[in-house]
Amino acid sequence: MKPGGPFSNLYGEGHYHAFILTLSLTTESVRALLPGPLELSPQSATTGGAHPVFFMFGHHTDVHSHLFRWPAMNYREFILGVPCVQWKNPALKHRGPFFYMPRLFLDSIPPIVLGWLYGFAKMLARIRLSESDYRVDSLIWNRRLVKGQFKVKGQPESPSHFPLFTAVREMLQQPFVGRTPLGIYRCSNFDWNFGEATIQPVEAEMEIAEAFRPGVPVGRFSAKGIDEAPLGAFRIRTHWKLSVPMKCS
Repeated sequence: MKPGGPFSNLYGEGHYHAFILTLSLTTESVRALLPGPLELSPQSATTGGAHPVFFMFGHHTDVHSHLFRWPAMNYREFILGVPCVQWKNPALKHRGPFFYMPRLFLDSIPPIVLGWLYGFAKMLARIRLSESDYRVDSLIWNRRLVKGQFKVKGQPESPSHFPLFTAVREMLQQPFVGRTPLGIYRCSNFDWNFGEATIQPVEAEMEIAEAFRPGVPVGRFSAKGIDEAPLGAFRIRTHWKLSVPMKCS
């Protein structure tokens, strides 16, 4: 999906290194993550009253506008993402599917402010990471929110090397939808550049210590690698592009 529209040359870009895992949560809990105008759309990645939810433990580097390489930003970002959502209003021409992010934690203020223009629910937090560990703590009280531990398997390969990655890839390519602080909904296109990206299967362990949004489960969770499970965990390295925010129509 390429950034497009009348401001196509103003897209942002950067490098992304992240551990990503997907949980299958009950539809009731996932619905609690959505704002009023949005609902869950049909999907086939999960069944039996469940819906997929992404947890992304990432690090962005050299983030800048395509037209202006300075100043570039480097920051860590944890993302809670819900794919396969749509507008409740059946009269809308394009109802979805979209990818909605109920919460994003970052350790840098400038990308937080820029994200608000897109409707991204970004908040400042304390984030620490190593080669295999990633921890997000609250800014003021330094309470543990989320922690991930990852064990990489195999060598970096093209996403096409992993047949079970297909469903995850399709969901990640859905356009973003978000609500700005003024209550205006905006959409944007994120190009993951999967043709040049590399991924590696990982065994993931995650602890959610605090329900930082209604619907977020508290507890310990584990995930097999994308080489073993259709919604398996993986590490990705890529050079992404993000369009300017646009009207969702």
